[in-house]
Amino acid sequence: MRVLRRRKFLIFFSALTGFTGFLYTTSLIKPEYTAQAEIIYDRKDADLAFVNTQETLLQTERLVYDTVDAMGLAEGVAEYMSRNLSIEQSKDSHVIHAKYTSRDQKHAASVLNTLLDEYKAEYTAQNKVDETSPLDQVQANYQQTLSELETTIINAQEELALLDAEKPVAKPASVGKIFAMNVAEKEHQRAAEAYNKLNDNGIIEDNRTLSALRKKLSVQNDEIAHLSSRYGEKHPKMITAKADLAIIEDQLKNERSAVRSQIIANYEKTKDSLQSLVAQVRNRDVADPYASRKEALGEMIAVAQTTRDKIENQYMDLIANMIEPAAGTEAFNLPFTITPARIVDNGFADSKSRIILLGTLASMLAGVLLSLILEITRKTYLSGREMQDTLGHPCYALIPQTKADKNRALGDYVIDNPISTTTEALRTLKLAMTINSPSGSLPKVISVTSSTPGEGKTTLSTWLAKLSAKSGQRVILIDTDFRKPNVHKIMGTKNTDSLVEYLVGGKDLSDVIDTSDPTGLHVLYGRDVPNSATDLIASAKMGNLINTLRHQYDLVIIDTPACMSVSDTLSVARFSELLLYAVAWNRTTRQTVHNGISQFEKFKNTQIATVLTNIDLKKHVEYGYGEAIIHYGGYQAA
Repeated sequence: MRVLRRRKFLIFFSALTGFTGFLYTTSLIKPEYTAQAEIIYDRKDADLAFVNTQETLLQTERLVYDTVDAMGLAEGVAEYMSRNLSIEQSKDSHVIHAKYTSRDQKHAASVLNTLLDEYKAEYTAQNKVDETSPLDQVQANYQQTLSELETTIINAQEELALLDAEKPVAKPASVGKIFAMNVAEKEHQRAAEAYNKLNDNGIIEDNRTLSALRKKLSVQNDEIAHLSSRYGEKHPKMITAKADLAIIEDQLKNERSAVRSQIIANYEKTKDSLQSLVAQVRNRDVADPYASRKEALGEMIAVAQTTRDKIENQYMDLIANMIEPAAGTEAFNLPFTITPARIVDNGFADSKSRIILLGTLASMLAGVLLSLILEITRKTYLSGREMQDTLGHPCYALIPQTKADKNRALGDYVIDNPISTTTEALRTLKLAMTINSPSGSLPKVISVTSSTPGEGKTTLSTWLAKLSAKSGQRVILIDTDFRKPNVHKIMGTKNTDSLVEYLVGGKDLSDVIDTSDPTGLHVLYGRDVPNSATDLIASAKMGNLINTLRHQYDLVIIDTPACMSVSDTLSVARFSELLLYAVAWNRTTRQTVHNGISQFEKFKNTQIATVLTNIDLKKHVEYGYGEAIIHYGGYQAA
């Protein structure tokens, strides 16, 4: 929880980024709508096998292309339409569900309705041979027959009028036979013509049934050619079409055989009849050929009129018993019912909200995971407990970060602000040094160092020295950094007389100790002599000086250089009773601190403790580590 609290802004930013990203992404996604319709096969002869066949027909590319043509769309749309079309038969039922998905509701319904209309039209065209109603057929046959009979009567009457004007009536006894012979001769001629055509090429043309079958055969051949070019020979539709073709061919063959037999029989019958009448006429005495013709014409008129009356009566009876289909209805009975396409709810609105919610949660979890990874891979120190656990040395104090005042020396901060959090942290440091000292009192000689420059060790040394001197102790602060000395800058003075002059033998010790500080603090400033710094620090005179000061003062604080930069600190630390190791908060890496402290662990007579410096109190509290030091100032104010 402390890690999550520390990284709360990262987690919040991650969640906000995820929410914004998924919100934008879902806004780009256009919803898709699904139109659905059902085809219900409700006729008794529509079994499951038939329904399976129709399911295959509904998924053919030909039907999709017909739909594209009917809607006036580009041919390239057919492939997209096939991908978005779904045809599925309910398990063991006579219902097929047709679905089409599109980003436009009206377009989805329009495409599906058009496709089903094309399917209905194709089924009707394949299974409906003659679209003429029975009543239309009867009327056409009646009009043709009546017209032929009227023509026969008129022609016979005109010819009879001409014969009446020229010759007398012939003998009644021979007229009937001559008329019958003439009729038989004409019938035989027609039978002979049909017989001769049959013998010449075997093709029978003037038969309605054969003409209808030949037309149906031609249509089926065209259908097979179309299916072969589109689907290939092994397609289910192709196999069904070839089976239908075989049935039509068998029907045509059987009908041809029956008609051929009928033509031959009719030819033989008319031949025998004509020969018999010719023989009879030859044995009769015909005195007047005109009289015979008149008789024949009279009989022809009588027969035509009788036939006409008979046909009219039959026609009237027939149409009285026939029912014409109602206007606007189909004479052909389809074996299925199609429901209009409707838009079904696809739940996109709920899906969109769910996507945004899950995306935001996933982004938040990613932020949590990233926070844990950053915590695991973090290389700096944020608390004294972390340093104590990883380094094995106690952390005596947590020193807050303090802003410098241009009008006051930074070293005077703890004197000017006696109840500040920083001052209380230094008092805590003195108490920790006293309690943890083997002698039970504050150590005499304390060295202060750090891994790298800028971690606050010089400021810490100055503050600790001033605060101790202010409490009445006799304290001396020594600056042993002969490369970049900073104690005089923190004190706000100059380092004209420094420890370097004493070590090289130029001046006495009393001449280089500054005793002007109002707190009573004595200071030995350093000066930059980089070429001889190591020799001066490691000299015997420096060791003797520390031992001398140990007896003259209550507390000797030595500000040393950063230990990872130079080796000077090692020479001074061996004379110290306590080494305070300053570590900059959330800055110095753990490995650097470990390497620096490991240099001093061989000094068995020197106690090592750490101090966490330059702490950003605001962030420290946000990270969950501020409870240990936030109460200092408030306690003193009370």
